[in-house]
Amino acid sequence: MISVIIPVYNAEPYLNRCIDSVLASAYSDFEIILVNDGSTDHSPDICRAYAENDIRVVFLSQENRGVSSARNLGLEAARGEWIVFLDSDDFITDDYLSLTADKAYGQQDLILFRFAKHASSASRPAPGETDSGLPGAADSGLSGAMDSSLPGAADSGLPGAADSGLSGATACADAVHLSPDFATGSDGIVPDRAPNVRDGQGADNFSEKALLYQGGEMLDLISRILVPRPLTESCSPDFRTPCARAYRRSLIERYSIRFSPDIRIGEDLLFNLEYQLRAKSCAYIPKTVYFYDIHGDSSSHHFNPGLRQNHGRLLEAVREALEKNGMFPRLQRDYCSYALENLTYVLIREIFSPLSTRKYRESRRLCREMRRSPLYRQAMRQNLSTGILPRRILVSAFWLRCYLLTALISRVSYAWLERR
Repeated sequence: MISVIIPVYNAEPYLNRCIDSVLASAYSDFEIILVNDGSTDHSPDICRAYAENDIRVVFLSQENRGVSSARNLGLEAARGEWIVFLDSDDFITDDYLSLTADKAYGQQDLILFRFAKHASSASRPAPGETDSGLPGAADSGLSGAMDSSLPGAADSGLPGAADSGLSGATACADAVHLSPDFATGSDGIVPDRAPNVRDGQGADNFSEKALLYQGGEMLDLISRILVPRPLTESCSPDFRTPCARAYRRSLIERYSIRFSPDIRIGEDLLFNLEYQLRAKSCAYIPKTVYFYDIHGDSSSHHFNPGLRQNHGRLLEAVREALEKNGMFPRLQRDYCSYALENLTYVLIREIFSPLSTRKYRESRRLCREMRRSPLYRQAMRQNLSTGILPRRILVSAFWLRCYLLTALISRVSYAWLERR
């Protein structure tokens, strides 16, 4: 059995499409665990109706405690051999679960897939969609989407673009770099032109072979959580999101791996790190199975005055996880690079964000506090040898206390990222 955990918070416009996409799966041995996280719209009613009509659907509810708490509640209730996470505004192809259950990957601890962005002009399914609610479900479901597994997808060329731990598929949306080869259509959709991938929903309709990793090879996959980079020349799966992948539940329970409620942004990165530090094997299947819906009300685009404290806790938790598993010496350079990414993200998205109402004097005081952090200070030693040039310039300006220059670079970077 596969347990599909869907945290739900005010997802009324998207929820039917999300749930219907799972119910339309070619593989039938699954359960859907809907966890209402204190929604104030009609989402609970929608969830309750599905649970009453299909015994495979379980409905749980809690007060609003955040996505981490909701996913953890789902994990407590899960009974499947595999765990799959799906955000309530996203949807999947009909072969996602059948590929996960394929006996060829039965000995793997982790299965990774491709996912794509779906840039619909409206939040609700458009007229002409199939009964399942999937756009184009009659064919591949790939048209009208851009595969996130593109060369260079993790590097936009500007500091702070790689998200520093944004949760779920949101990270890819904030980090992806579109090449001139990808033209946006009139409906706001970027076509999928990933090399060597054929359109189609069937398990046999893709040409690239699955890549298998085990033993010492797993270290390379762990490092990609800290420093995103392409897995192969043709693809770059997001190692920070819990979506478009399948976890073995026995491994999660054996090591009591859970999402941290104290970390509101970047909890996905930490969960994946904790899991992959214990996983012994992994399969990457080059098939797009997950569609991330882009809409303007995403929380990643809102100003968060607590980002500095959040990312400070995240940075400490990541180091603690590496040290606890004896991996810090082998991944120290990657950790330092991640710490600098963490730093630049805070500078761009909070300290010098144009949405901030703080006075410059207060922003400068916060910069001084950040400079005293032992974790940031240690990472500074690696600044000139890691990361892209714009990030090195921003970090150098910060380290040299050139806060006006730091503010200018941060504002320019913010404006560029928002225009993409």
